[in-house]
Amino acid sequence: MMTLYQGISGGIDWYNAVEVLAPVSPICEYVFSAYVFFTVFCCLNIITGIFVDNAKALKVADLENMHQEARRERKKWISEVAELFSKISENNEGRLAREDFVHHLNHSDRIATCFHKLGINTETTNTDELWQLFDFGESGSIDQDEFAIGIKQFHGQARSIDLYKLRKEMREVAKSVKKIVTSIEHDK
Repeated sequence: MMTLYQGISGGIDWYNAVEVLAPVSPICEYVFSAYVFFTVFCCLNIITGIFVDNAKALKVADLENMHQEARRERKKWISEVAELFSKISENNEGRLAREDFVHHLNHSDRIATCFHKLGINTETTNTDELWQLFDFGESGSIDQDEFAIGIKQFHGQARSIDLYKLRKEMREVAKSVKKIVTSIEHDK
């Protein structure tokens, strides 16, 4: 028994055990070799399979944790945006006027800090330009959805806000070109 255990656990070399069994019977050599082969390769495959299954289960659990964390971060972001909107929206109609926006950004460090927390540096951006980027419809006031969309567009690296400014300017250029084309067609 001890020889069988040592044969699969590395206690003795297989050759040494087979060398002792060879004079007894050649069949013993094959039986011992089959025993070692079966035990080492099959059992190790089973153990490896168990480890792989456990690793897959951990990966699935980790993926679920990542989804939950992303949902938590999204809810937190939405509540921060809603809180910021309510702080700078002085009327209760659910809209933010341009004057309130500019006033709070220019005179409230708390509001500037809230914007910074959301990834928007208000110190490097003109408040009028920033307002124009929020006010998609150029109505002079924005609702919470427009505000959230604007924050989302600006969120992240400084490149994001620069690209968004460029997009706004391109819309203005497109409007100007459309006016020119309309004017030319009208003159014909």
